[in-house]
Amino acid sequence: MPWLLLDGIPLSFGAEDLHTLCARFGSVRQTYIDTTPDGTPLGFGKVDMASPEEAEAVRQGLDGQAVLDHILSVRHLPIEEPPV
Repeated sequence: MPWLLLDGIPLSFGAEDLHTLCARFGSVRQTYIDTTPDGTPLGFGKVDMASPEEAEAVRQGLDGQAVLDHILSVRHLPIEEPPV
């Protein structure tokens, strides 16, 4: 399915926050927050949307937008499986 990389997310964000942020653009299938081995957030995460159109809506709607004083960068990922 259509995966997106969201860079610049607040370090306080968890997977549920990322889900909520993207859900206004369509059906979110999965979210991941990337962390170090000790669990420290890295400021980016991945989102799997239900359709390519919904993924594009997230990209258009959030790329360059501020969330809690962090500017987001959103791009499509060329993957099919969960990026774990």
